[in-house]
Amino acid sequence: MHHEQVLTLRFSTQPQYTRKIFDIIDELLDIAVINQEKRKEFIIAMGEALDNAINHGNKLDKNKSLDVECLVCHDKITCRIRDEGNGFDHKSMTDQPISDFNPQALIKKAALGKLGGLGIALIRKCTDELSYNELGNEISISKALK
Repeated sequence: MHHEQVLTLRFSTQPQYTRKIFDIIDELLDIAVINQEKRKEFIIAMGEALDNAINHGNKLDKNKSLDVECLVCHDKITCRIRDEGNGFDHKSMTDQPISDFNPQALIKKAALGKLGGLGIALIRKCTDELSYNELGNEISISKALK
């Protein structure tokens, strides 16, 4: 691909809109020409990131908005999702080496209702890059297309 594709969306925190976002991102991935395995992983990561923004960031408040920006450039896709929430302390979940994550322990923590970072661990495993803004209400994820 010789030129970049940029998609910018703003929508309120409502399930019917988030389903549409997946359709749009799916079409963007068609344009990007990504292999099926990477496509599946990126869609999983986007789903987790959107869920976190909707449930933990905007707390399902339909009066709050989400901003989604996707950029397909050369050999990678990058998406940024920003919610209107107060953010969170993401450093402990992103500084730890991904190899330290024990799925069984995370699942047990999640079952006890504790914010265990299972979604973030999954996003990290499914993307090449993940970063947050300082506040923690904006996530940026990237995936190589090839």
